[in-house]
Amino acid sequence: MLALLRQRLPEVLKALAPLVALGCVLQVAVVHAPLALFLQFLAGSLFVVAGMLLHAARASSVPASRAADDATAGRLARVVSLEVPPG
Repeated sequence: MLALLRQRLPEVLKALAPLVALGCVLQVAVVHAPLALFLQFLAGSLFVVAGMLLHAARASSVPASRAADDATAGRLARVVSLEVPPG
């Protein structure tokens, strides 16, 4: 699991680094928000990175089985068929 997290970390950082960098540039150049608010933004960014890493690790460890997909499709079809027609 740790190896998988290390493998996914560069991908996640490549996705989020430009957004965080843009937020930092805007903070310095335009917004000038209070330090506490800016630190909340940075902490939230770290939580997003952690969440994306955990999601990537979970998604790669759960096998995608055809039976599970068919069961989900069957449940969805039953829910859709329960809709009452307008009228």
